[in-house]
Formats: sequence, C-alpha cells, structure tokens
Amino acid sequence: HDLNTTKRCHTVEVSPDNMPVTCIRDYLDSDVHRVVSGTADGWVKSYTFDLEEGLEEVSAINLDSPIYSLDTSENYHICALDTRQLKVLDARRAEHVRDVGR
Repeated sequence: HDLNTTKRCHTVEVSPDNMPVTCIRDYLDSDVHRVVSGTADGWVKSYTFDLEEGLEEVSAINLDSPIYSLDTSENYHICALDTRQLKVLDARRAEHVRDVGR
C-alpha cells in the first residue's frame, strides 16, 4: 500500500448556513473512527472517518441553540449549549435523550 496515494485532506460542510464549527471530538467505536461536530447554529453531526474515503455523515440533529462544547463516548454525545443547558444525545441514533439542568 503506497502512502502517497492516500488523500491527506478531506473537507465536509457541517452547517447548511455556513455557520462556524464550534467544537469537535473524535473517538473509536468498535474499530470505526468517528467524528462528532457542533456548530454555532445548533447542528450536532456525526461522521465515520477514513483517510481513504473521507468523512461520511451518519447522523444529524439540530438543538436550536449554539453548541458551546461537546464530549462523546460510544453511547452518548453530551452537548453544552450557550443556553446554560446540557443535552445528552444517543450516539447511535443521534436522538435527544434528556436535558440536564433547567
């Protein structure tokens, strides 16, 4: 396998409205490399990632508030919004699990 044939840079548009990406995390899920991103207009999107294939969107949800920061595991994405709320998402289906705080 010739490393020079590997594409070294991949680009993906995260926000449909061209808003900045405010946070990203990457993690391994059963040997699959995944990337999660949050945007200033509330999108939380997850992708599978491969240096050959690039980023492929797996899930997307809009939380209606800017994503201030996030953390992730194989099971959950924990998103801090600029409304002083935490939202917990199911990492497998990217659906809303619960709000934390008021």
